[in-house]
Amino acid sequence: MRTIGLLVSALVAGSFLAACGGEDIKDGKPLDKGMPGQVSAATGGTGGGGNGGTGGDVSTPDDPPDYLADYPEGPYGNELHSIMPNYRFMGWNNPKEVEYDTEKLEPIQLADFYDPDGTKNIKIILINSSAQWCPPCKAEYSHFKTNGTFAEYREKGVMFLGSLMENNAYDPPRYIDGQAWVKSFQVEFPFVIDTSFKLGGLFSIDAIPNNTLIDAQTMEIIQLLPGGDTEGLLSAIDKQLEKK
Repeated sequence: MRTIGLLVSALVAGSFLAACGGEDIKDGKPLDKGMPGQVSAATGGTGGGGNGGTGGDVSTPDDPPDYLADYPEGPYGNELHSIMPNYRFMGWNNPKEVEYDTEKLEPIQLADFYDPDGTKNIKIILINSSAQWCPPCKAEYSHFKTNGTFAEYREKGVMFLGSLMENNAYDPPRYIDGQAWVKSFQVEFPFVIDTSFKLGGLFSIDAIPNNTLIDAQTMEIIQLLPGGDTEGLLSAIDKQLEKK
């Protein structure tokens, strides 16, 4: 098994994520999951970095957290049945529509998909976390691309949110890494570049890709699923939709 060293916090320091076959990756960089209510370099602050950068700090925790408006109150967590933190990233709402342009990256937060009254037609949010080097991740996105999966499930009330957590060098992804990924798979759903591995706490097992289902009405984490079984993932989404 190939193992990737991703220190996500003091709680899981030194842990590794097992994935697709190979060797151990050592000396991984410590990556902060971030906290809701803060916008900084560690929590996904906007700006900086240029086409190849990973973003910079343009705010401080003392700035008014306007992006937390209209979001369920905590306590927040990454475990099953917890309220998902309102993480903030840089990304594209529709990468294909803006021709995968890194100059058109914009802030994206979980609150964008919160839909307590159904006006956004979002019942379930699928959060997918992938790595650029991971074959099962590529297979999952190839399935989405070939079968028009997002368009089909968007009509059913499902919103996809893709994220890239590591590049081909097993390092935190740069903007250009995210650009290469979304362009390769012609991604049309919201996609973010998780430079500080904020979504790492959602990994229920040490494998990627990782898929998380969120109830858009409450932002409760309702299912944690390993990737690599796309048909199983879609079946799980269908079963959750039956409960709506």
